Amino acid sequence: MYKIEWSKDNKNLPILNDFAQDNIIPPRPVFFEELDLLGFNKYFNYPSSENPLMWAIGRDYYYNSVKVARAVGGDINNAPVLEIYQDGIEFEPIDIDMLIKLNKDKIEVLKNEAIEFTKKVYKEYANKVDFFIVAFSGGKDSQVLLDLVTIALEPEQYKVIFTDTTMELPHTYETVEKTEKHYKNIYKNFKITSVRNPNDAEHLWKTFGSPSMNFRWCCSVYKTSPVMNYLKSINNNKIPKIILYNGVRAEESSQRAEHTRIAHGVKHQSQTNIEVIKYWNDFEVYLYLFYAGIKPNSGYRLGFDRMGCSICPLAKSKNDFMVKKVAPELAKKFIDIVIEDSKRLHIKDIDDYIQDGAWKRRNENNNDVESIVQFSENNKELEINLTNSKENLFEWLKVLGDYKVSKQNSHIDVNIDNQITNIDYTFSENSINLKTNERNISNLSHIKRIAYKTNYCIHCGSCEAECPTGALSVFPKVQVESDLCIHCSKCLDFHEKGCVMADVSVAKINQGNVNILKGFGKYQNFAMQSDWLNEYIANQNLFETERLGVKQIPSMIAWMKEAMLLDNKKSRTDFFYLISKINNDKKIYELLLVNLYENSNLIKWYLDEIPWGTDKYSKNDFSLIIENTFDDFPRRSVEIGLTSLLRLFKTTPLGSSELKIGYFTEIKKKGYIEKIGTDNVSNEAILYSLYKLKETKSRDNFRVSEFYDESFEGGPYKIFGINKDVLTQKLRFISEETKLIDVDLNQGLDNVFLKDLSAMDVLKEVLK
Repeated sequence: MYKIEWSKDNKNLPILNDFAQDNIIPPRPVFFEELDLLGFNKYFNYPSSENPLMWAIGRDYYYNSVKVARAVGGDINNAPVLEIYQDGIEFEPIDIDMLIKLNKDKIEVLKNEAIEFTKKVYKEYANKVDFFIVAFSGGKDSQVLLDLVTIALEPEQYKVIFTDTTMELPHTYETVEKTEKHYKNIYKNFKITSVRNPNDAEHLWKTFGSPSMNFRWCCSVYKTSPVMNYLKSINNNKIPKIILYNGVRAEESSQRAEHTRIAHGVKHQSQTNIEVIKYWNDFEVYLYLFYAGIKPNSGYRLGFDRMGCSICPLAKSKNDFMVKKVAPELAKKFIDIVIEDSKRLHIKDIDDYIQDGAWKRRNENNNDVESIVQFSENNKELEINLTNSKENLFEWLKVLGDYKVSKQNSHIDVNIDNQITNIDYTFSENSINLKTNERNISNLSHIKRIAYKTNYCIHCGSCEAECPTGALSVFPKVQVESDLCIHCSKCLDFHEKGCVMADVSVAKINQGNVNILKGFGKYQNFAMQSDWLNEYIANQNLFETERLGVKQIPSMIAWMKEAMLLDNKKSRTDFFYLISKINNDKKIYELLLVNLYENSNLIKWYLDEIPWGTDKYSKNDFSLIIENTFDDFPRRSVEIGLTSLLRLFKTTPLGSSELKIGYFTEIKKKGYIEKIGTDNVSNEAILYSLYKLKETKSRDNFRVSEFYDESFEGGPYKIFGINKDVLTQKLRFISEETKLIDVDLNQGLDNVFLKDLSAMDVLKEVLK
């Protein structure tokens, strides 16, 4: 929140100062345990003190504001190499009392604001929600959060929940235990409740396949679902409305920076997240812990940047090294699973694959798939074949509606919204065959999801957490209480295929489909540059001039066809004439991006496979992701396409600070892309993306929550990365102002209904 500078005296301690001339990146304290682990004792003398000895900014280490060393490289098997700039120094412990004295006024401002904000939220929502929850992870941010909440509120007013992923480091379990003991001595009724999935992490890693950046099934299974299932268990098995105080901070990632401080429905429709210390920086967090006399999780003394799951696809390589060093058995347990997955994927050099962290960027899952669901569809009938089903089809059918079974005729009549859907079925030794002539798109989608859930359910509990009435339980087997089920379909719609395991397994079946890479090379290293497009709009004879080179012309034509500016005969389209009247490059490229997602394999691959809010990617990083996804792929074509992708973001508003679809930066003459996204999306682009979605999916109604399922293809979040709360607000406004959509976004509902119009009809209406 504050700027930071080195003090001019007092041993150059960092101080908070709004008027700092040289604003430095927030430093973190460094303790002797980290110095020992990295080998600083070979170059410096220092005591084994309780207080920190120096400061780190990124990989640079500072003593008395002077950079003395840098840690370079490092991976799971190797410590970072130290570059020493000044050796032979004898470090003295940092004077924490002086540090607090210099910053006391500022830290008390932060403290008091956070406490007042916490009280204000409680007062506003006290009669509107069932529970106030404090999310306690055992990390430094949650330690600060919990202390602030204990000051602001009485213990009876909130519940503290620690979600045990069974992947935590020993230091975290120790912190949870000590924290509960500390506050229980102050507040008699204080308690930390620990919740977890019935299956431990090792079991589900083996079942799902190890998680990756693009298949982070672990978050919903091990964090979100256990909390919601616990709260349901103490709320008559009904989904409660909750306020969740958390320690999420904007500084942690670009994606988190775009959260609102009070965010509705980010993780769950009935949950409102309250980011108490959202604008605090790392230094302020540590400073508060020192000020309050709270010992940070001991893992930070070893040099951990974060104290989350031990082996995590989002963790930095340095953290991997630390985990293997301080908890070798824990690390080995999960790395062994990655090794087995690698063998199934036929990775040639498994050691390099793991050491380089390539498994984290994997774009496919690698679980063994035994169950299979196959669909055959024509204009009159849908046929589904299920092989090696894991669950009872008839139990899952209960969530669709009341049904009657005629065993004599092998026939099922399901009452869905007071309409009868007919399903014929036959059983054989290990398979089920279903046939239906149902034509309602929504009903067909739900029948398919029932099939997926029947075949792939492994009782992870994710869909159970979505059930608002407690009708559904999945452990140790699936049971649906017909009297309680209200057929709301939330257990079916929370994932693209209605089941986390189905999403993972079907991805495995389809992995290696190199057709997605088809056409990457058609752009011949060139992008649809803004100045080219603007000149074409102004001078429609651009291709007949000498403005473009021999290779640039076919590249530009390829881009313009996929952007639907030209048809197959190279004639200008209605879409071209519509956007040529727009005097706003940003809005033009928003609309172009919707078309490119539909027609360009390169853009679709990027938007589908690279997560929002991740680290910077170079061309080589993208190439490695593809290499680790496909055994055999058109290498030259891919390289050309990736060059075009970087140039597209470099030369158009798509890579600008306004849109940040692929925020382009150049470091030491090397281009990097950061997929950040934007909330500043025009209403026209949102509407156009929705109606394009209607055309591709043949559906006229959607749930907002669907858009935020990682496996969902298309829609405003997939294309623009827009925050859920912001999108919901915009949808309300669009519905009221244009009447081109209807929405039902109250009391836990998140429905969007589209009119009987085409995408072009809608665009003409809003651009006229």
